[in-house]
Amino acid sequence: MTIQGSIPEVADPVIHVSELRKTFHTLDAEVIAADGIDLAVGRGTVTALTGPSGSGKSTLLHLIGALDSPDSGTIRVGDVTITEISARRLADYRASIGFVFQSFHLLATLSVLDNVTVPLLPRRGGRRDAARTRDKARELLAAVGLAGRENSPATKLSGGQQQRVAIARALINEPSVVLADEPTGNLDTHTGEEIIRLLFDLRDTYRTTLVIATHDFDLAKRCDNVVHLRDGRLTTEAPQV
Repeated sequence: MTIQGSIPEVADPVIHVSELRKTFHTLDAEVIAADGIDLAVGRGTVTALTGPSGSGKSTLLHLIGALDSPDSGTIRVGDVTITEISARRLADYRASIGFVFQSFHLLATLSVLDNVTVPLLPRRGGRRDAARTRDKARELLAAVGLAGRENSPATKLSGGQQQRVAIARALINEPSVVLADEPTGNLDTHTGEEIIRLLFDLRDTYRTTLVIATHDFDLAKRCDNVVHLRDGRLTTEAPQV
């Protein structure tokens, strides 16, 4: 594990962020969430984003995932500079990235299987593609330990099981990059440990690059790199991992 406070030397960066800035304006304050961030993430690595609440971890993930746009700076993921492309291409880019959120964001009215296939619904090209999608979803549910629960309502699952569904959903597009925002934040210690092991096992299986925002120091110290943020800046102040 290496702890980074500035742009690292990365031989094969899949994510490259340069001079990234983002400010949020409220009625009575201005919050600088990203203050000139430079960052490179190597292909196939697991990088933890750490720091206190409000340090900019989630904002950085949302900017890399194009869920929000920066005020200035550049973000390149693979061969795509997402800060320079059209809105239509941004939609395609978002569909190519896997997201895992703290609150699961499952659709209560859908089955486990249907929740996993949701990201591909706009892209289905007919009955054959729909069958392939459902086969892929079943494969992923088996990989996260939920074989046999495909037809269960999502609301009938435990918190840990719901997070497993969310991870399977994040992988349905076969993304090269998965962004996870506090994936163990709503889980007890034992279940959180299971989710950590699962994330690393799936990284090895699917050769995915993981970027994880976390307060969990046990998770951070297992990652290949730890990036510490404070007040929207990368800092050499190391978390206690």
